[in-house]
Amino acid sequence: MKRISSFIAVAFAGALAFGEANAVSVDTELQLLIDASGSVDATEFNLQQQGYVDAFLDPAVLNAIQAGDLGAIAVQVIYFGTSATVAVPWTLIDDQASATNFASAIGAAPRPPVGPFTGLSNAIDFAVPQFTDNGFEGSELVIDVSGDGAENVAAPFGSPAAAAAVSNSRTNALNSGVDQINGLPILGEAGLESFYADNVIGGPNSFLIAANGFGDFDTAILEKLTTEISTEVPLPLSAWLLLTGVAALGAASRMRKVA
Repeated sequence: MKRISSFIAVAFAGALAFGEANAVSVDTELQLLIDASGSVDATEFNLQQQGYVDAFLDPAVLNAIQAGDLGAIAVQVIYFGTSATVAVPWTLIDDQASATNFASAIGAAPRPPVGPFTGLSNAIDFAVPQFTDNGFEGSELVIDVSGDGAENVAAPFGSPAAAAAVSNSRTNALNSGVDQINGLPILGEAGLESFYADNVIGGPNSFLIAANGFGDFDTAILEKLTTEISTEVPLPLSAWLLLTGVAALGAASRMRKVA
């Protein structure tokens, strides 16, 4: 029995190594975490969903993808509320057809019953393990969070404990190998942009782009996706890097795959 168990263990390890060796190399593995909580009504949800559809149909996004070293990214869509769930699985995008198919998959994905509250911490915690053994090997691992509210699941809205829960999830994600967490707060709730800046975004060159309500979401998400896919640094940070003489740090080798 011991010999058989040892054989199984070796075979399993070999299968894992084979899987990693055959993973598809991409420039970026990008997760889109999209708010589907109770604060997002049906009209707002449709505007948000259509914003992502239109963005992946926009030539600017495909141009940003194809301008990468490998000309390919892998993308996954996660909807969150009180809990989180995968809406569109990891998908390779490397040409117009795959971008169009991904846009169609987003448009066809039904709104899931993820609960009425806003669990940013739960969403990030749920997202991180999805990078493991997903069939892709990216130079950058990026989480993109969009929503119209601050954390109110881990602790009451506006409390220090709620902010700490999201901040801790961010820290754990970055310590696990995620390179960057970016944010797109949909403004309306007081202090939301500051909450995202202080507790959600993190990692080298992380950034947020705020949407002035759901009517502005399509413009904001297009700008955000092209920026993070092309790995451009938003202007304020670019200027700071130039002035301090450390712009070359942007070429540093990327962090490891999530273990």
